[in-house]
Amino acid sequence: MTDYSKLSDFEINCEVLAVFNPDIKHMSLSGDNSCFYDCGPTGDGWNQIDIPDFCNNPADAWPIIVDNNISVYAIFDGDKRGKWGAEGFNYNSPYYFNNNPLRAAMIAYLMMQDATHANS
Repeated sequence: MTDYSKLSDFEINCEVLAVFNPDIKHMSLSGDNSCFYDCGPTGDGWNQIDIPDFCNNPADAWPIIVDNNISVYAIFDGDKRGKWGAEGFNYNSPYYFNNNPLRAAMIAYLMMQDATHANS
């Protein structure tokens, strides 16, 4: 399983985007890191996929949180794991803690995806 704690927000955003758009793995990254693009199979087209900021924008993250029954909750002061926790609703769902609640939720989501693929 990938250690998502070592990835930047940008890298996590790309990993989450790849769940929904696997084609980005074969596309080029724009110079400003705002999108993936390609020119199509014959080189005369244009396909662009903007990179949402799942780790910092609630409008980008919330649909994933709701659709996947991810709980996001505050942790008591002094917990060294972070100020926020996030975990899936099902028994034995992965969980993650971070000072950023949306980052915690997106890492929990990616861990849930890993667990689903490991069990299939």
